[in-house]
Amino acid sequence: MTLEISARQRDLLYEQILDRMTGVGDIWLAVAAGDFDAAERLGREFCDDFALISTDLGWGEGSGGAIELTTPPDILRRALSRHCDLALMREAREKTERRELNAAKEDNDLLVQVCHRLMTALARSERVAP
Repeated sequence: MTLEISARQRDLLYEQILDRMTGVGDIWLAVAAGDFDAAERLGREFCDDFALISTDLGWGEGSGGAIELTTPPDILRRALSRHCDLALMREAREKTERRELNAAKEDNDLLVQVCHRLMTALARSERVAP
């Protein structure tokens, strides 16, 4: 069975992997803290990502065409599952942020309305004042 992704899909996966790789120092932090289970898990995760980039995605800009994935299935399964979970967590976080932004926008709109209404009332009262 051939597994293929588009250039856009490759770029999205590649960007997420690069973003995740900023945490590679967490392996050292886990070792320093004596948390060898965490160090082992993180090491495996980063190895999977490095394998996916080295074998299929390549470094830097993609070729612009579709890419056939040839990374071993067990590595692909782990990496894709993890990156799917990360994307779902980001989506949930962004959904919360959008709700908060919408609430802030509604509050701001209400504040603008009340300011305009009160300034209009003040302007009217100043015109009728003796």
